[in-house]
Amino acid sequence: MQGTWLAMTGFGVLLRGVMPGIADPETGLSVFFQHNLGAIPTGIIAADVFATIAATSNGILIAMAQAANFDLFANLTGRRPTAFSIATTTIVVGAITMLISMGIHGTVVNMALSSVSLMGAGIAGAMIIKVFWWPHTAVSLLFSICAGILSAVIWKYTGMAASLNEAAIGIPIALGLTG
Repeated sequence: MQGTWLAMTGFGVLLRGVMPGIADPETGLSVFFQHNLGAIPTGIIAADVFATIAATSNGILIAMAQAANFDLFANLTGRRPTAFSIATTTIVVGAITMLISMGIHGTVVNMALSSVSLMGAGIAGAMIIKVFWWPHTAVSLLFSICAGILSAVIWKYTGMAASLNEAAIGIPIALGLTG
């Protein structure tokens, strides 16, 4: 991931020097290849990018559904998940993520930076609890994750994230409400 990020950043810096008049930096790759290579190579590159995004999204969706079934529901009910429950959870999680993504307006850069901060707010507290072996239950850990994410979302949408990153708020709240 770091290699990809470094290559994208380097390409963006070089592209800014070669094509300084691009209105939307996120279209830079497409504009550059259309201008210099033509439609067919640009289409192949775009298809590869979209295939990579789709495969990554699918992997994340399956991982979320599996985590919900095996780590959450199985611990709460004491039963092993069935194929039907796994399929149902996958469909529900997929539908929820699609609805959320349709409601989000912004650039890819903004969404990526926000998602990293929200993940940090939600997961960092739970990771600290697990790494340091602090006393917890599955429900308190889930509550910690939800509290961290919710507080970060509220912080962000009230405009306070301009002065302090939402992860800096979500992590202490997640830790404080779990203990």
